[in-house]
Amino acid sequence: MVGSIMDNYLATNLRYLRKQNKITQEYLSSLFGVVPSAIGGWETAYREPNLKTIIKFADIYKVSLDDLIRKD
Repeated sequence: MVGSIMDNYLATNLRYLRKQNKITQEYLSSLFGVVPSAIGGWETAYREPNLKTIIKFADIYKVSLDDLIRKD
């Protein structure tokens, strides 16, 4: 279980950015080579993506790492 506030911000931002970009969890799962439920786990802070995955999310959404993991 994930325990830090940053992880909750990350999860919220991942979900928000996916919806803003009209991308499905299924599509993202194909990009990352994971099952769709892994994307859902990252978006709910049930699981924490590794740094390489977080960097890939930032690249996909064209945002900085700061923007991805911070609240504001």
